[in-house]
Amino acid sequence: MTDMDYVECPLTSIDCNFGNYLTRRKQIESRRMDGHGVPNYAYALDYESRRKLDAIPGFYETAKTIIRTNVSREVYEVARSSLAVGPTQFSEIYEIGCECAKTLGIAIPNIYIQNDQTVNACAYAVDDVEPTVVVNSGMLERFTIPELKYVIGHECGHLHNYHSAYQILGNIILNIGTAGISAVVSAAVASILSIGTQTLLSAWSRAGEVTADRAGLLCADSLEDCYSAMAKLMYGGVIGAEYAIDYGAIREQFNNTVESVARYNEIFSTHPATARRIAAIAEFAECQVYYEWRPDKKSPSAVMRSKKETDERCDRYIDLNRKG
Repeated sequence: MTDMDYVECPLTSIDCNFGNYLTRRKQIESRRMDGHGVPNYAYALDYESRRKLDAIPGFYETAKTIIRTNVSREVYEVARSSLAVGPTQFSEIYEIGCECAKTLGIAIPNIYIQNDQTVNACAYAVDDVEPTVVVNSGMLERFTIPELKYVIGHECGHLHNYHSAYQILGNIILNIGTAGISAVVSAAVASILSIGTQTLLSAWSRAGEVTADRAGLLCADSLEDCYSAMAKLMYGGVIGAEYAIDYGAIREQFNNTVESVARYNEIFSTHPATARRIAAIAEFAECQVYYEWRPDKKSPSAVMRSKKETDERCDRYIDLNRKG
C-alpha cells in the first residue's frame, strides 16, 4: 500500500478520553443551571417559596422526620404490588423514561405501573429511596404514548428539582391534616406546621407543579401533546377522539373565573387549576430557555421572551393574589 492509497479512519478524530467527556458534560450541565443551583428552566416562584419554607426553624428536619416514616413504606408497597417496566416489559414506557432522563440529564428512574383507575402519576426520591416514578393504570389506558411522554417528563422534573421532600409533606397534610400529622410525630414537631406554613407549602407546591410542567414540555414531542394530556386531566380522558378540544375555549373558561373571589378556594390546593397550568405551559413555550434546551423546536417565527419576563407572565396565572 502506498501513501496515496491510505485513507484515514474517520473514528480517529473522535476524542475517547473519559476525563475530557466528563469535562464537556459538566460544562453543558453548568450552563443549564442558574445561580441558585437549580435547573435554569425552573419557575422562580418555586425556588423563592422553598427558601421561605427552609427559613422556618425546624421545617426541613420536620419534613424528613415525617417522610422517613412514610416514603420507604410506600415505595416498598409499590415495588411489591405493582409492575416494574423494563426493556422487555412495557418497553415503550421504559424507553420514555430513558429519553426523559437523557433530556434532563438525570439518572433513569425506576418506573412502576400501579393498578389504580385514577388518572394520576407520582414520583418519589429521598435519601434512602431510589428515584421512582409511578404511573396509574387508569392513566396508561387513557393517554397516548406522546401524552405519557409529557407525564413522565413532568415526574422526572420533580426528581430533577428535588421536590420530593416538600411535595410528599404537602400531600400528607392534604390527606390527613395537622391532626393526623400529630399522630405520626411529636406535638412539638407538628406545631411547626401552622396554618401559615400550610398555606406557604401549598403555594410552593403549585409553583413546583409549574416547574415540573416545564420539564414535561422539554421532554415532550410537541406542545399539543402537553395540552391534550392536560385536557384529559380535566375530563378524565374516557371520551372518544371524535370530540375535539378547543384550547382557546379552555383559556376563555379560565379568564371568566380568574377575577372571582372563588379563586381563593385554591389556597390549600397542591396543584394549580388545570386551566392555569395550560396557560403557564403556553408561556414557557415562548421562552428562550425552552429553545436552549430544545433547539430542534426553534423556528424563524418563534417568540423568545426572557426567563424573567416568562416567570412574571406566569405569576399572573399562578399567584392567587394577582388578577389575570
